[in-house]
Amino acid sequence: MPALWIDLAPLILTSAVLPLQTIVTLLLVRSSLASACAWVAGMMVVRLLQGVLFGLVLAPIEEQSEAGAQYFVGGLLLVLALVLFVKALRT
Repeated sequence: MPALWIDLAPLILTSAVLPLQTIVTLLLVRSSLASACAWVAGMMVVRLLQGVLFGLVLAPIEEQSEAGAQYFVGGLLLVLALVLFVKALRT
């Protein structure tokens, strides 16, 4: 159970510090329901694509690879996380 909290800690902190998605959704609901539905549908599609990418593509590679390749996948995920964090800070 502690490992789960460690894995979820960045998501929890980011959600607490940057509630941008909630704010945008509420503003779009006030303007029009169709815009809010399109926003939520877009977020769902992006998250599904991320799940497919990380779950179906990177997970089997990580399981079958040697220790060196696991470091590569971990480094790749770290760089991707940093790029997304910088993008969030800029917006």
